[in-house]
Amino acid sequence: MQNNTQTQAQTQANNTSTQKEQNKSLEQREQELEQRLNKTTQKIMGAITALKAQDTLSTKISEIEKQINRHKGEIEKLHNKKEALAEKLEGYANNI
Repeated sequence: MQNNTQTQAQTQANNTSTQKEQNKSLEQREQELEQRLNKTTQKIMGAITALKAQDTLSTKISEIEKQINRHKGEIEKLHNKKEALAEKLEGYANNI
């Protein structure tokens, strides 16, 4: 009976040891998962920041393109006025 009690005690000790190892393993896995989650979160935050910057740049580029188009229109009007004045001057010169 003492032998049986020793066997039970040894089995219990082994089970406790195995359970401790499993708990350590679970804790390690939990830490690894938390580290992976943190890295992934950082990557996502970096991507979000990049997207915001890209959106800001796109908006500014759009504004600049509008200004360029506005200036192109003004330049075209001035060019047309210049041509009209050149024609008038030619007409005056021909009448002299």
